[in-house]
Amino acid sequence: MFLEKILQKILRFFAKITLKKYQPKIVVIVGSVGKTSTKEAIYSVLSGKLKTRRSIKNYNNEIGVPLTIINCDSGEKSLFKWIGIFWKAILLNILKDKSYPEFLVLEMAADKKGDIKYLMDMIPKKLLKVVVLTAITPVHLEFFESVDNIFEEKTTPLSYLEKDGWVVFNIDNCDAYRVKEKINSKLLTYGLNKNADIHVQEIEYYNSGLKFKINYKDKIVFSELKNAIADYQIYPILAGVGVGIYFNLKLDEIIKSLKTYKILSKRMEKFRGIKNSIVIDDTYNSSPEALKKAIQALNNLSFGQKKIAVLGDMLELGKDSEKLHREIGEIISKINIDYLITLGEKARYISDEALKDNFSKNKVFHFLKKDQIIELLKEIIKENDVVLVKGSRGMEMEKIVEKIIRKDI
Repeated sequence: MFLEKILQKILRFFAKITLKKYQPKIVVIVGSVGKTSTKEAIYSVLSGKLKTRRSIKNYNNEIGVPLTIINCDSGEKSLFKWIGIFWKAILLNILKDKSYPEFLVLEMAADKKGDIKYLMDMIPKKLLKVVVLTAITPVHLEFFESVDNIFEEKTTPLSYLEKDGWVVFNIDNCDAYRVKEKINSKLLTYGLNKNADIHVQEIEYYNSGLKFKINYKDKIVFSELKNAIADYQIYPILAGVGVGIYFNLKLDEIIKSLKTYKILSKRMEKFRGIKNSIVIDDTYNSSPEALKKAIQALNNLSFGQKKIAVLGDMLELGKDSEKLHREIGEIISKINIDYLITLGEKARYISDEALKDNFSKNKVFHFLKKDQIIELLKEIIKENDVVLVKGSRGMEMEKIVEKIIRKDI
């Protein structure tokens, strides 16, 4: 822990002097869910016309953000690699790197109070141009204790904006009134809600994805998102449009650049499964709001025979864990899902609640081992069934996906 703190201080120092020297325009992305997808969409928009760098992988913490600023991969546990990183950072500031980007898109995460302030204090205020707020929902409640505390943490960057900066935020997933109270800069909202400044019209579902219209100030453009299956997967595109507008890009140019944006791995990613089924891999992580959206998306699918939900524990929810898991079970009992399979000590509350609300007993299963789930799925899956697999990262639900997808395509 001591060595990690020293490493953080060294990286923080290099990040601050690098930003001071190169003066890039900075976009910061915060929120409970959807940050990485939003980062990729914004990068697609800006990199189409402007010299841009975004957070490497999901480098969004005290070590990852500085590494992005100095453009280095992690040295992990190798002393020699870290020496090489520090030497590169020294040269970056002694010499002039003409390839250094004009724009930085930085994703920032928080596991505890004060994390985002630590990251924001690296950035000179005049460099911060846009803060994108994707959502505020119950995540890491074990450490934050309440959604109000999460709101305070996630909105920390808003106070760092100058008056000419913009807050681009998801009006569907954030309390607009509370956000407005915290800023002096301009607001631009996005969402599926028609009251958003940038909103969606006429969503059309088809086998290969979604087609839709984007409306900004009554200017309407057509767009599509291949391989998407749920309307909320459009949110990153709308955020990208908002950031592009701030930097004076034309709407048609923005939509053209967004064609390079793709749905990220393990985020409602669609595969062909065993017995010619369809497997939806949403195993990157899980939280109450994200899981609610995923099961509603499964319910709303226009394709598929049986619909099967395989759900693992949602972790780090603290004292509200049982309540939040039971809420999922209650929702599932009222929608069109044929089988519910749960994994883990906490997910048991999902299946218990579904059974309490009259979900058929012979279609609810709970296990503590992945192998048991894999064997059951191999037995019950039939042609054209749809299987959603989701759980917190620590549950390693992707191991289930690996066993039920076809390897020959």
